Amino acid sequence: MTASDYTDESRARWQRMAEGWERQNDRQWAATEVVSRDLVDRLSPAPGDVVLELAAGIGQTSLLLAERGARVISSDFAPAMVEAAERLAARLGAAGIEHRVVDAQNIELPDAGVDGVLCRWGLMLFGDPVRALAEIRRVLRPGGRFACSVWATADANPWASVAGRTLADAGAMPPPAPGEPGMFALGAPGRLEGLLGEAGFAHIDVCTVDITFAYGDFEEYWALMLELGGAIKQAVDDLSSAEEQSLREEIERRVQPFATEDNGLVFGGRCLNAVGTRVGSG
Repeated sequence: MTASDYTDESRARWQRMAEGWERQNDRQWAATEVVSRDLVDRLSPAPGDVVLELAAGIGQTSLLLAERGARVISSDFAPAMVEAAERLAARLGAAGIEHRVVDAQNIELPDAGVDGVLCRWGLMLFGDPVRALAEIRRVLRPGGRFACSVWATADANPWASVAGRTLADAGAMPPPAPGEPGMFALGAPGRLEGLLGEAGFAHIDVCTVDITFAYGDFEEYWALMLELGGAIKQAVDDLSSAEEQSLREEIERRVQPFATEDNGLVFGGRCLNAVGTRVGSG
């Protein structure tokens, strides 16, 4: 599959998932707000700075940027996500945010047109992350910063990897190939720093941010995995009822190490948050 074909398929998947992400926004934000706040602190926009958020989803992080006084371009390549972000901003009466459909691999903005760029959980999913970083560097003014978050390794994120590995073991979903886009594609030590450095960013700093996902029981966990995990939902939809039931039972067995005394589930998660500075004029 070419990078272009992958991008088209990914856009269609996020289009389908937008409704679920909007519906589950409060829950997801409660668990992951700490990631966005760290990114915004690292970007450290000054009042009046123009900041582009890429892969913004329904726009919660854009709201934090606007609270700092930045002029925000909140963008996503899936129009349904942009529409959801517009609804959230309108409901909260947020000011200083412009919403656009933007593909990070082809940013329709002038050279050196923004003071900062932020991307939470998008870079590892881009069909061509090298091209995306070149575009990000192009639209940043010299001295401007890029802040991003990616997921760390699969082992550090069992809330997602247990289900994914079970599907792969059952032959229901192909395991990610080295070098291909994927949730944990940039999670290996040094991978993110290397990619940013190769793209021409300097003063790169990476830190870990740990989060927790808690569920009332397995039923709640599995329902949310299907609602918010597009690749998992797509794989499950291709199974027969008997195959799906067998798979579900195996996943339930494998997540037992994360069970609580009251039959809930509590998983740890880990992100890598990075910031780099655009240096030079070329």
